[in-house]
Amino acid sequence: MGVPAGQQNVVPYIMVTDGQVLIQFLESTFGAQAGLIVKSTNGKKITHGELKIGESLLYFADGTEEAVNCDEDCSTGEQKYDAELKAKEPSNIHMYVYVDDAAEAVRRAELAGGTSVTPVMEDENGIMGGFVDPFNNLWWVKSPKQ
Repeated sequence: MGVPAGQQNVVPYIMVTDGQVLIQFLESTFGAQAGLIVKSTNGKKITHGELKIGESLLYFADGTEEAVNCDEDCSTGEQKYDAELKAKEPSNIHMYVYVDDAAEAVRRAELAGGTSVTPVMEDENGIMGGFVDPFNNLWWVKSPKQ
């Protein structure tokens, strides 16, 4: 399978209402590093963004009806298709992230504006917790037993 260097076979791609907020949230929670950020011609919306969490890549974009209207610069077929759909809500997903300290990740998420949805607890495979981000996406964090 032809996977570009530095990429993984499956890259989650999420739509959010404010990509800048997602960047700040994931930087605060996981120490994410922003990569390529493509903005609309007026610079107000993120039409494609990339964040790296550890060795994993996450793609995202502003995905509300207003965002897909493209600021009058619908230059790609995908943008034109999205604008025609008039998507009103971003998609919500579940993400599963392996971290060194699940409790600390949940704590940082809460400080960054997330909401804990399940207490951090130990099971036979390690320590796990869950929270939702400001866009109602569910994130599960797991610290495996060593």
